[in-house]
Amino acid sequence: MGNILSLNNQVETPPANSYGGPTTQLFSYDDLYRLTHAEGTFQTAPNKTHTYGMDMAYDSIHNIVSKHQLHTIVQPSLQAITQKKTSYDFSYQYNSLGTSRPHAPTHIGDRAYTYDLNGNQLGWTRTPTAPTAPSSGTKKPH
Repeated sequence: MGNILSLNNQVETPPANSYGGPTTQLFSYDDLYRLTHAEGTFQTAPNKTHTYGMDMAYDSIHNIVSKHQLHTIVQPSLQAITQKKTSYDFSYQYNSLGTSRPHAPTHIGDRAYTYDLNGNQLGWTRTPTAPTAPSSGTKKPH
């Protein structure tokens, strides 16, 4: 069907704070030719490599139901540091079948979306997340 399975861009590694550089990417698809997995690496400095992995799942009417992405930077020490702004787990929610505009997502991750009567997106709001519980270990004051 012409789906791209891999990309490999072998160019010089750019100096720090420049765009471009060598990349390697792999892509997987389901039986309906929908992207289900992508992974790759790209180098932004001589000793700094970014890696990413992305997985998507679909429902029976081809809506995305989940998307997971992990982006790390591998330091010269070979320690991978997760990049929080570009790593996420999103679940998608839609209006039920039989309602107007059933394919427009009402929630993606922690965002709730609103639409006008013509189906144009009006905006989104962030759903508050529960605060994380304090760790069980406590420090005594000196």
